[in-house]
Amino acid sequence: MNRRLGLLLLLVAFLPGCSGGVGFRVRPTCPGPDGCGRVAPLPAETTQVEARRPLEPVIDTLPLAPIPRSHPRVGVLRGRGSLSIGTATTGFVVHDARLPVRGRHHRILDTQAVRGLICGTDELVEGVQRAAASVARARPGALLTVGNVGRCGGGDIRWSVSHNSGRDIDLGFYLLGPDGRQHVPDDLVALDGNGEAVDRDVRVRFDPARNWLMVRAFLTDPDLSVQWMFVSRDLRRILLDHAAASGEPAELVSRAAEVLAQPARSRPHNDHFHVRIYCAPDDRMEGCQDIGSNRSWYRDSSARVDARMQELMRLSRSRDPAIRRDAAIVLGRMGRDSGAARLVAMLRDRDLQVARSAAGALAELGIGSVRGQVVRELVAHPDDQVAFLLFAALKSVPRPARVRVLQDLLSHDRPLLADLDVFQWVQPIRDVALDQLCRLEGRRAPVRLIEALRRPGVDVVAVDARLRELTGVDPDTAAVADPVAAWTNWWNARKGGL
Repeated sequence: MNRRLGLLLLLVAFLPGCSGGVGFRVRPTCPGPDGCGRVAPLPAETTQVEARRPLEPVIDTLPLAPIPRSHPRVGVLRGRGSLSIGTATTGFVVHDARLPVRGRHHRILDTQAVRGLICGTDELVEGVQRAAASVARARPGALLTVGNVGRCGGGDIRWSVSHNSGRDIDLGFYLLGPDGRQHVPDDLVALDGNGEAVDRDVRVRFDPARNWLMVRAFLTDPDLSVQWMFVSRDLRRILLDHAAASGEPAELVSRAAEVLAQPARSRPHNDHFHVRIYCAPDDRMEGCQDIGSNRSWYRDSSARVDARMQELMRLSRSRDPAIRRDAAIVLGRMGRDSGAARLVAMLRDRDLQVARSAAGALAELGIGSVRGQVVRELVAHPDDQVAFLLFAALKSVPRPARVRVLQDLLSHDRPLLADLDVFQWVQPIRDVALDQLCRLEGRRAPVRLIEALRRPGVDVVAVDARLRELTGVDPDTAAVADPVAAWTNWWNARKGGL
Protein backbone atom coordinates (compact mmCIF):
# COMPACT_ATOMS: atom_id res chain seq x y z
CA MET A 1 0.00 0.00 0.00
CA ASN A 2 2.80 2.43 0.89
CA ARG A 3 4.55 1.70 -2.40
CA ARG A 4 1.43 2.43 -4.41
CA LEU A 5 0.75 5.61 -2.45
CA GLY A 6 4.30 6.72 -3.15
CA LEU A 7 3.85 6.03 -6.86
CA LEU A 8 0.58 7.98 -6.87
CA LEU A 9 2.32 11.01 -5.30
CA LEU A 10 5.13 10.65 -7.82
CA LEU A 11 2.68 10.64 -10.72
CA VAL A 12 0.88 13.69 -9.36
CA ALA A 13 4.21 15.50 -9.68
CA PHE A 14 4.16 14.65 -13.39
CA LEU A 15 0.71 16.10 -14.09
CA PRO A 16 0.81 18.32 -17.15
CA GLY A 17 2.70 21.48 -16.34
CA CYS A 18 2.58 23.16 -19.72
CA SER A 19 -1.10 24.02 -20.01
CA GLY A 20 -1.14 27.75 -19.47
CA GLY A 21 -0.11 29.70 -16.40
CA VAL A 22 3.15 31.09 -17.78
CA GLY A 23 2.07 34.57 -18.75
CA PHE A 24 0.49 33.93 -22.19
CA ARG A 25 -3.14 34.30 -23.13
CA VAL A 26 -4.74 30.89 -23.51
CA ARG A 27 -7.73 30.62 -25.79
CA PRO A 28 -10.68 29.42 -23.70
CA THR A 29 -12.46 26.23 -24.61
CA CYS A 30 -16.02 26.35 -23.35
CA PRO A 31 -18.19 23.50 -24.65
CA GLY A 32 -21.95 23.54 -24.38
CA PRO A 33 -24.67 25.94 -25.43
CA ASP A 34 -23.90 28.35 -22.62
CA GLY A 35 -20.34 28.88 -23.87
CA CYS A 36 -18.21 30.32 -21.08
CA GLY A 37 -21.18 31.42 -19.04
CA ARG A 38 -22.11 29.86 -15.71
CA VAL A 39 -24.41 26.87 -15.91
CA ALA A 40 -26.94 26.83 -13.07
CA PRO A 41 -26.77 23.57 -11.09
CA LEU A 42 -29.77 21.32 -10.83
CA PRO A 43 -31.60 21.36 -7.46
CA ALA A 44 -30.17 17.98 -6.51
CA GLU A 45 -26.67 19.20 -7.27
CA THR A 46 -27.19 22.30 -5.14
CA THR A 47 -28.20 20.18 -2.19
CA GLN A 48 -25.16 17.96 -2.56
CA VAL A 49 -22.76 20.88 -2.76
CA GLU A 50 -24.19 22.55 0.34
CA ALA A 51 -24.05 19.31 2.31
CA ARG A 52 -20.44 18.54 1.42
CA ARG A 53 -17.78 19.30 4.03
CA PRO A 54 -15.06 21.65 2.84
CA LEU A 55 -11.73 20.06 1.97
CA GLU A 56 -9.32 20.06 4.88
CA PRO A 57 -5.55 20.24 4.37
CA VAL A 58 -4.87 17.56 6.98
CA ILE A 59 -1.09 17.72 6.69
CA ASP A 60 -1.06 21.38 7.82
CA THR A 61 -3.94 21.32 10.31
CA LEU A 62 -2.89 22.00 13.91
CA PRO A 63 -1.65 20.05 15.67
CA LEU A 64 0.48 18.82 12.79
CA ALA A 65 -0.11 15.15 12.13
CA PRO A 66 2.85 12.78 12.49
CA ILE A 67 4.40 11.56 9.26
CA PRO A 68 5.05 7.80 9.34
CA ARG A 69 8.71 7.08 8.58
CA SER A 70 10.63 3.88 8.14
CA HIS A 71 14.26 2.94 7.74
CA PRO A 72 15.71 -0.53 7.20
CA ARG A 73 17.59 -2.18 10.03
CA VAL A 74 20.22 -3.97 8.00
CA GLY A 75 23.76 -5.03 8.83
CA VAL A 76 25.76 -5.00 12.05
CA LEU A 77 27.15 -1.44 12.04
CA ARG A 78 23.75 0.15 12.30
CA GLY A 79 22.17 2.86 14.40
CA ARG A 80 20.09 2.22 17.50
CA GLY A 81 17.04 3.92 18.96
CA SER A 82 15.89 7.11 17.25
CA LEU A 83 17.54 7.83 13.92
CA SER A 84 18.16 11.28 12.47
CA ILE A 85 18.36 10.83 8.69
CA GLY A 86 19.71 13.46 6.28
CA THR A 87 20.46 17.08 7.10
CA ALA A 88 18.80 19.49 9.51
CA THR A 89 17.07 21.20 6.56
CA THR A 90 16.16 18.27 4.28
CA GLY A 91 16.00 15.17 6.48
CA PHE A 92 13.57 13.34 8.71
CA VAL A 93 13.61 11.28 11.91
CA VAL A 94 12.67 7.66 12.61
CA HIS A 95 11.52 6.28 15.99
CA ASP A 96 11.57 9.80 17.41
CA ALA A 97 11.25 10.74 21.08
CA ARG A 98 8.50 13.07 22.32
CA LEU A 99 9.08 15.93 24.71
CA PRO A 100 6.20 16.19 27.20
CA VAL A 101 4.26 19.45 26.87
CA ARG A 102 4.66 19.95 30.61
CA GLY A 103 7.47 18.48 32.62
CA ARG A 104 8.84 18.96 36.09
CA HIS A 105 11.36 21.57 34.96
CA HIS A 106 10.16 22.61 31.50
CA ARG A 107 7.04 23.73 29.67
CA ILE A 108 6.26 24.03 25.99
CA LEU A 109 4.84 27.52 25.49
CA ASP A 110 1.09 27.74 24.87
CA THR A 111 1.46 29.18 21.37
CA GLN A 112 3.81 26.42 20.27
CA ALA A 113 2.09 23.60 22.17
CA VAL A 114 -0.92 23.65 19.82
CA ARG A 115 1.35 22.96 16.84
CA GLY A 116 2.30 19.46 17.95
CA LEU A 117 6.00 20.02 17.20
CA ILE A 118 7.25 17.97 20.14
CA CYS A 119 9.47 15.34 18.50
CA GLY A 120 13.22 14.95 18.18
CA THR A 121 15.97 12.40 18.62
CA ASP A 122 16.49 10.59 21.88
CA GLU A 123 19.68 12.58 22.43
CA LEU A 124 17.99 15.97 22.00
CA VAL A 125 14.83 15.27 24.01
CA GLU A 126 16.70 13.69 26.90
CA GLY A 127 19.43 16.36 26.79
CA VAL A 128 16.94 19.23 27.03
CA GLN A 129 15.31 17.68 30.08
CA ARG A 130 18.71 17.19 31.72
CA ALA A 131 19.59 20.84 31.04
CA ALA A 132 16.29 22.05 32.52
CA ALA A 133 16.86 19.90 35.62
CA SER A 134 20.40 21.22 35.98
CA VAL A 135 19.19 24.83 36.01
CA ALA A 136 16.43 23.96 38.50
CA ARG A 137 18.93 22.40 40.88
CA ALA A 138 20.97 25.58 40.93
CA ARG A 139 17.89 27.86 40.95
CA PRO A 140 14.98 25.99 42.56
CA GLY A 141 11.70 26.53 40.74
CA ALA A 142 13.35 27.55 37.44
CA LEU A 143 11.22 26.51 34.47
CA LEU A 144 12.71 26.16 30.97
CA THR A 145 10.30 27.35 28.28
CA VAL A 146 10.32 25.54 24.95
CA GLY A 147 9.15 26.62 21.50
CA ASN A 148 9.26 24.38 18.42
CA VAL A 149 11.05 21.05 18.53
CA GLY A 150 10.12 19.18 15.35
CA ARG A 151 7.31 17.40 13.61
CA CYS A 152 6.85 13.78 14.64
CA GLY A 153 8.52 11.91 11.83
CA GLY A 154 10.44 15.02 10.86
CA GLY A 155 10.25 16.95 7.62
CA ASP A 156 9.41 20.53 6.73
CA ILE A 157 7.54 22.91 9.02
CA ARG A 158 6.37 26.35 8.00
CA TRP A 159 7.92 28.15 10.98
CA SER A 160 11.51 27.28 10.12
CA VAL A 161 13.72 26.09 7.27
CA SER A 162 15.39 23.60 9.60
CA HIS A 163 14.06 21.40 12.47
CA ASN A 164 13.66 18.62 9.90
CA SER A 165 15.70 15.77 11.32
CA GLY A 166 15.10 15.89 15.07
CA ARG A 167 18.27 17.76 16.08
CA ASP A 168 16.95 21.34 16.44
CA ILE A 169 14.97 22.96 19.23
CA ASP A 170 13.86 26.50 20.08
CA LEU A 171 14.26 27.42 23.75
CA GLY A 172 12.63 30.48 25.27
CA PHE A 173 14.72 32.73 27.48
CA TYR A 174 14.55 32.65 31.23
CA LEU A 175 12.90 36.01 31.97
CA LEU A 176 12.58 38.04 35.17
CA GLY A 177 9.58 40.18 36.10
CA PRO A 178 9.62 43.44 38.09
CA ASP A 179 9.57 41.48 41.36
CA GLY A 180 12.74 39.55 40.46
CA ARG A 181 10.90 36.27 40.02
CA GLN A 182 10.79 34.24 36.83
CA HIS A 183 8.18 35.40 34.34
CA VAL A 184 6.70 32.61 32.18
CA PRO A 185 5.11 33.97 28.95
CA ASP A 186 2.61 32.34 26.60
CA ASP A 187 4.84 32.85 23.57
CA LEU A 188 8.42 33.73 22.73
CA VAL A 189 9.22 37.31 23.74
CA ALA A 190 11.44 39.53 21.57
CA LEU A 191 13.92 41.53 23.64
CA ASP A 192 15.67 44.77 22.79
CA GLY A 193 19.42 45.32 22.80
CA ASN A 194 19.41 45.68 26.58
CA GLY A 195 17.55 42.41 27.05
CA GLU A 196 14.24 44.06 27.99
CA ALA A 197 10.66 43.93 26.72
CA VAL A 198 7.02 44.25 27.77
CA ASP A 199 4.92 41.07 27.78
CA ARG A 200 1.20 41.26 28.61
CA ASP A 201 1.74 44.69 30.22
CA VAL A 202 4.56 43.28 32.36
CA ARG A 203 8.05 44.66 31.96
CA VAL A 204 10.45 41.74 31.72
CA ARG A 205 14.19 41.37 31.33
CA PHE A 206 16.69 38.74 30.29
CA ASP A 207 17.95 36.64 33.21
CA PRO A 208 21.69 36.17 32.53
CA ALA A 209 22.20 33.84 35.50
CA ARG A 210 19.63 31.19 34.58
CA ASN A 211 20.26 31.49 30.85
CA TRP A 212 23.99 30.98 31.41
CA LEU A 213 23.27 27.92 33.55
CA MET A 214 21.26 26.49 30.67
CA VAL A 215 24.05 27.17 28.15
CA ARG A 216 26.59 25.64 30.53
CA ALA A 217 24.44 22.54 31.00
CA PHE A 218 24.36 21.92 27.26
CA LEU A 219 28.08 22.49 26.79
CA THR A 220 29.11 20.23 29.67
CA ASP A 221 26.71 17.35 28.93
CA PRO A 222 28.88 14.32 28.04
CA ASP A 223 26.08 12.78 25.97
CA LEU A 224 25.53 15.82 23.73
CA SER A 225 27.64 17.55 21.13
CA VAL A 226 26.30 21.03 20.39
CA GLN A 227 26.92 22.57 16.98
CA TRP A 228 25.09 25.89 17.35
CA MET A 229 23.23 27.98 19.88
CA PHE A 230 21.86 30.80 17.78
CA VAL A 231 21.05 34.03 19.66
CA SER A 232 21.25 37.74 18.97
CA ARG A 233 24.67 39.35 19.36
CA ASP A 234 23.43 41.70 22.12
CA LEU A 235 22.20 38.81 24.26
CA ARG A 236 25.34 36.84 23.45
CA ARG A 237 27.40 39.71 24.85
CA ILE A 238 25.29 39.82 28.04
CA LEU A 239 25.74 36.08 28.55
CA LEU A 240 29.49 36.04 27.99
CA ASP A 241 30.01 39.07 30.22
CA HIS A 242 28.02 37.37 32.98
CA ALA A 243 30.01 34.13 32.62
CA ALA A 244 33.34 35.93 32.81
CA ALA A 245 32.25 38.05 35.78
CA SER A 246 31.02 34.92 37.59
CA GLY A 247 34.45 33.32 37.43
CA GLU A 248 33.52 30.56 35.03
CA PRO A 249 36.49 28.61 33.62
CA ALA A 250 38.09 30.39 30.67
CA GLU A 251 37.90 27.22 28.56
CA LEU A 252 34.15 26.97 29.12
CA VAL A 253 33.60 30.65 28.29
CA SER A 254 35.65 30.14 25.14
CA ARG A 255 33.45 27.19 24.13
CA ALA A 256 30.36 29.32 24.71
CA ALA A 257 31.79 32.14 22.60
CA GLU A 258 32.38 29.62 19.83
CA VAL A 259 28.90 28.12 19.83
CA LEU A 260 26.78 31.24 20.54
CA ALA A 261 26.19 33.22 17.35
CA GLN A 262 23.69 35.42 15.58
CA PRO A 263 22.88 33.73 12.25
CA ALA A 264 23.94 35.67 9.17
CA ARG A 265 20.94 34.92 6.94
CA SER A 266 18.06 34.68 9.37
CA ARG A 267 16.18 36.61 12.04
CA PRO A 268 18.45 37.90 14.83
CA HIS A 269 17.07 35.38 17.38
CA ASN A 270 16.32 37.97 20.04
CA ASP A 271 13.32 35.95 21.28
CA HIS A 272 14.81 32.46 21.70
CA PHE A 273 17.85 30.22 21.54
CA HIS A 274 17.96 27.90 18.54
CA VAL A 275 19.98 24.89 19.63
CA ARG A 276 21.29 22.35 17.13
CA ILE A 277 23.19 19.24 18.12
CA TYR A 278 25.50 17.17 15.96
CA CYS A 279 24.47 13.80 14.57
CA ALA A 280 24.82 11.02 17.11
CA PRO A 281 27.70 8.69 16.14
CA ASP A 282 25.39 5.76 15.39
CA ASP A 283 22.99 7.96 13.38
CA ARG A 284 25.84 8.87 11.02
CA MET A 285 25.96 5.20 10.02
CA GLU A 286 22.37 5.48 8.75
CA GLY A 287 22.74 8.72 6.79
CA CYS A 288 22.65 11.55 9.34
CA GLN A 289 24.63 14.46 7.86
CA ASP A 290 26.06 17.48 9.65
CA ILE A 291 26.18 20.62 7.53
CA GLY A 292 27.79 24.00 8.05
CA SER A 293 30.90 24.93 10.00
CA ASN A 294 32.14 22.71 12.80
CA ARG A 295 33.15 23.55 16.36
CA SER A 296 36.60 22.78 17.72
CA TRP A 297 35.19 19.78 19.63
CA TYR A 298 33.66 18.16 16.54
CA ARG A 299 34.70 14.53 16.16
CA ASP A 300 35.15 13.29 12.62
CA SER A 301 33.49 9.91 12.21
CA SER A 302 34.36 9.37 8.54
CA ALA A 303 36.24 6.15 9.36
CA ARG A 304 33.10 4.62 10.87
CA VAL A 305 31.01 5.83 7.94
CA ASP A 306 33.56 4.31 5.54
CA ALA A 307 33.20 0.99 7.34
CA ARG A 308 29.42 1.22 7.11
CA MET A 309 29.64 1.96 3.37
CA GLN A 310 31.78 -1.13 2.87
CA GLU A 311 29.26 -3.21 4.81
CA LEU A 312 26.38 -1.85 2.71
CA MET A 313 28.26 -2.52 -0.52
CA ARG A 314 28.75 -6.13 0.59
CA LEU A 315 25.12 -6.48 1.67
CA SER A 316 23.95 -5.11 -1.68
CA ARG A 317 25.33 -8.33 -3.21
CA SER A 318 23.60 -10.64 -0.72
CA ARG A 319 21.77 -13.71 -2.00
CA ASP A 320 18.71 -12.51 -0.09
CA PRO A 321 16.77 -9.95 -2.20
CA ALA A 322 15.25 -8.40 0.95
CA ILE A 323 18.74 -7.60 2.23
CA ARG A 324 19.78 -6.21 -1.16
CA ARG A 325 16.68 -4.01 -1.18
CA ASP A 326 17.34 -2.67 2.32
CA ALA A 327 21.00 -2.05 1.54
CA ALA A 328 20.00 -0.01 -1.51
CA ILE A 329 17.67 2.18 0.57
CA VAL A 330 20.36 2.94 3.14
CA LEU A 331 23.00 3.58 0.45
CA GLY A 332 20.69 6.24 -0.96
CA ARG A 333 20.50 7.98 2.42
CA MET A 334 24.20 7.95 3.27
CA GLY A 335 24.98 11.06 1.24
CA ARG A 336 28.09 9.40 -0.19
CA ASP A 337 28.58 9.78 -3.92
CA SER A 338 30.56 6.54 -3.89
CA GLY A 339 27.29 4.63 -3.55
CA ALA A 340 25.78 5.98 -6.77
CA ALA A 341 27.60 3.65 -9.17
CA ARG A 342 26.55 0.61 -7.16
CA LEU A 343 22.94 1.77 -7.15
CA VAL A 344 23.01 2.17 -10.93
CA ALA A 345 24.25 -1.41 -11.23
CA MET A 346 21.42 -2.55 -8.95
CA LEU A 347 18.87 -1.16 -11.39
CA ARG A 348 19.41 -4.37 -13.36
CA ASP A 349 18.98 -6.63 -10.33
CA ARG A 350 17.10 -9.84 -11.13
CA ASP A 351 14.60 -8.97 -8.40
CA LEU A 352 12.32 -6.15 -9.54
CA GLN A 353 11.74 -4.81 -6.02
CA VAL A 354 15.49 -4.39 -5.56
CA ALA A 355 15.71 -2.48 -8.84
CA ARG A 356 12.89 -0.18 -7.75
CA SER A 357 14.51 0.40 -4.37
CA ALA A 358 17.76 1.31 -6.13
CA ALA A 359 15.92 3.79 -8.36
CA GLY A 360 14.25 5.41 -5.35
CA ALA A 361 17.60 5.52 -3.57
CA LEU A 362 19.15 7.38 -6.49
CA ALA A 363 16.34 9.94 -6.25
CA GLU A 364 17.31 10.50 -2.57
CA LEU A 365 21.07 10.45 -3.07
CA GLY A 366 21.35 12.49 -6.27
CA ILE A 367 22.89 11.47 -9.56
CA GLY A 368 25.59 14.08 -10.16
CA SER A 369 28.34 11.56 -10.94
CA VAL A 370 26.17 9.04 -12.82
CA ARG A 371 23.79 11.31 -14.72
CA GLY A 372 24.51 9.85 -18.14
CA GLN A 373 24.05 6.27 -16.94
CA VAL A 374 20.79 7.14 -15.20
CA VAL A 375 19.38 8.80 -18.32
CA ARG A 376 20.25 5.75 -20.39
CA GLU A 377 18.53 3.49 -17.85
CA LEU A 378 15.49 5.77 -17.78
CA VAL A 379 15.04 5.31 -21.51
CA ALA A 380 15.87 1.61 -21.73
CA HIS A 381 14.88 0.00 -18.42
CA PRO A 382 12.13 -2.60 -18.94
CA ASP A 383 10.20 -1.58 -15.80
CA ASP A 384 8.10 1.54 -16.14
CA GLN A 385 8.04 2.26 -12.39
CA VAL A 386 11.84 2.35 -12.37
CA ALA A 387 11.68 4.87 -15.22
CA PHE A 388 9.28 7.10 -13.26
CA LEU A 389 11.57 6.96 -10.22
CA LEU A 390 14.57 7.88 -12.35
CA PHE A 391 12.63 10.88 -13.64
CA ALA A 392 12.32 11.95 -9.99
CA ALA A 393 16.09 11.49 -9.61
CA LEU A 394 16.65 14.15 -12.30
CA LYS A 395 15.59 16.79 -9.78
CA SER A 396 19.05 16.60 -8.22
CA VAL A 397 20.70 17.68 -11.48
CA PRO A 398 21.65 21.40 -11.66
CA ARG A 399 19.08 23.42 -13.59
CA PRO A 400 20.99 24.12 -16.86
CA ALA A 401 22.07 20.50 -17.22
CA ARG A 402 18.60 19.28 -16.32
CA VAL A 403 17.07 21.44 -19.05
CA ARG A 404 19.40 19.83 -21.59
CA VAL A 405 18.56 16.32 -20.36
CA LEU A 406 14.83 16.97 -20.59
CA GLN A 407 15.21 18.43 -24.06
CA ASP A 408 17.08 15.30 -25.15
CA LEU A 409 14.31 13.10 -23.74
CA LEU A 410 11.79 14.77 -26.05
CA SER A 411 12.97 12.41 -28.78
CA HIS A 412 11.76 9.30 -26.93
CA ASP A 413 8.17 8.17 -27.36
CA ARG A 414 8.32 4.94 -25.34
CA PRO A 415 5.07 4.72 -23.34
CA LEU A 416 5.30 4.45 -19.56
CA LEU A 417 2.49 2.63 -17.78
CA ALA A 418 1.66 3.37 -14.16
CA ASP A 419 -0.55 0.67 -12.64
CA LEU A 420 -2.20 1.88 -9.42
CA ASP A 421 -4.82 -0.91 -9.25
CA VAL A 422 -7.63 1.68 -9.25
CA PHE A 423 -6.60 2.99 -12.65
CA GLN A 424 -3.78 2.84 -15.17
CA TRP A 425 -2.01 5.83 -16.62
CA VAL A 426 -0.02 5.71 -19.84
CA GLN A 427 2.28 8.58 -20.77
CA PRO A 428 5.20 8.62 -23.21
CA ILE A 429 8.65 9.57 -21.93
CA ARG A 430 8.44 12.57 -24.24
CA ASP A 431 5.31 13.90 -22.52
CA VAL A 432 6.73 13.39 -19.03
CA ALA A 433 9.81 15.34 -20.12
CA LEU A 434 7.62 18.06 -21.59
CA ASP A 435 5.73 18.41 -18.33
CA GLN A 436 8.89 18.58 -16.23
CA LEU A 437 10.55 21.04 -18.59
CA CYS A 438 7.59 23.41 -18.48
CA ARG A 439 7.32 23.21 -14.71
CA LEU A 440 11.05 23.78 -14.31
CA GLU A 441 11.29 26.77 -16.67
CA GLY A 442 7.95 28.46 -16.03
CA ARG A 443 7.70 31.61 -18.16
CA ARG A 444 10.75 30.60 -20.20
CA ALA A 445 9.24 27.25 -21.15
CA PRO A 446 8.32 28.37 -24.72
CA VAL A 447 11.89 29.29 -25.60
CA ARG A 448 13.15 25.96 -24.22
CA LEU A 449 10.62 24.08 -26.33
CA ILE A 450 11.51 26.12 -29.42
CA GLU A 451 15.18 25.29 -28.81
CA ALA A 452 14.22 21.63 -28.51
CA LEU A 453 12.49 21.70 -31.91
CA ARG A 454 15.93 22.02 -33.51
CA ARG A 455 17.33 18.88 -31.86
CA PRO A 456 17.76 15.74 -33.97
CA GLY A 457 15.10 13.11 -33.40
CA VAL A 458 12.75 15.33 -31.39
CA ASP A 459 9.06 14.69 -32.03
CA VAL A 460 8.33 18.02 -33.70
CA VAL A 461 4.59 17.38 -33.92
CA ALA A 462 4.30 16.72 -30.17
CA VAL A 463 6.39 19.75 -29.20
CA ASP A 464 4.47 21.96 -31.65
CA ALA A 465 1.18 20.78 -30.14
CA ARG A 466 2.41 21.50 -26.62
CA LEU A 467 3.56 24.98 -27.63
CA ARG A 468 0.10 25.72 -29.04
CA GLU A 469 -1.51 24.47 -25.85
CA LEU A 470 0.90 26.43 -23.68
CA THR A 471 0.72 29.76 -25.47
CA GLY A 472 -2.75 29.67 -27.00
CA VAL A 473 -1.09 30.84 -30.22
CA ASP A 474 -1.16 29.63 -33.81
CA PRO A 475 2.20 31.08 -34.92
CA ASP A 476 1.72 30.92 -38.68
CA THR A 477 -0.94 28.81 -40.32
CA ALA A 478 0.84 29.18 -43.66
CA ALA A 479 4.00 27.58 -42.32
CA VAL A 480 2.55 24.34 -40.98
CA ALA A 481 5.21 22.39 -42.88
CA ASP A 482 7.97 24.17 -40.97
CA PRO A 483 6.98 24.62 -37.32
CA VAL A 484 10.59 25.32 -36.31
CA ALA A 485 10.69 28.45 -38.47
CA ALA A 486 7.13 29.42 -37.52
CA TRP A 487 7.81 29.30 -33.78
CA THR A 488 11.22 30.93 -34.10
CA ASN A 489 9.72 33.84 -36.01
CA TRP A 490 6.92 34.17 -33.47
CA TRP A 491 9.34 34.23 -30.54
CA ASN A 492 11.68 36.67 -32.24
CA ALA A 493 8.79 39.03 -32.90
CA ARG A 494 7.53 38.70 -29.32
CA LYS A 495 10.76 38.82 -27.34
CA GLY A 496 13.27 40.34 -29.65
CA GLY A 497 15.22 37.19 -30.38
CA LEU A 498 16.25 33.97 -28.72
